[in-house]
Amino acid sequence: QPWMLNRELKQRLKNAGVKNPYHNAPAQARDFREFRRYPTDKLVRQLGLAGYYHRAAPLADYAGPLEAVYLPLKQHFGAPAKPVVAAGDRVKQGERIAVMEEGALGAAVHASIDGRVRSVDAALVVIEGSSP
Repeated sequence: QPWMLNRELKQRLKNAGVKNPYHNAPAQARDFREFRRYPTDKLVRQLGLAGYYHRAAPLADYAGPLEAVYLPLKQHFGAPAKPVVAAGDRVKQGERIAVMEEGALGAAVHASIDGRVRSVDAALVVIEGSSP
């Protein structure tokens, strides 16, 4: 099998102290962006998304305040974030509402709207939107 032969040859060359002359990092990365472009319309058709491509997002024209948002504290494959707010607290959009413990793998959670925290539990924070 070719992969076994290549592995054996590489190991023998390494043991003999021979280094790959083509394995040197370039002084500057080559810019292949111009040659790697792919037409977006073609990609959308191939992915079967043509019916959705030119439609506006459902909330794009929504101007009213959201009634409530439900923010899960486990938004990743690591540990869930620990809430730093309590029911009744007022929060502003972008304010941190849950943090990760030191050294834990995961992500902090931030409020997506201005409002009042309705409830907090181990898995979810619910924020009621502020009235205009």
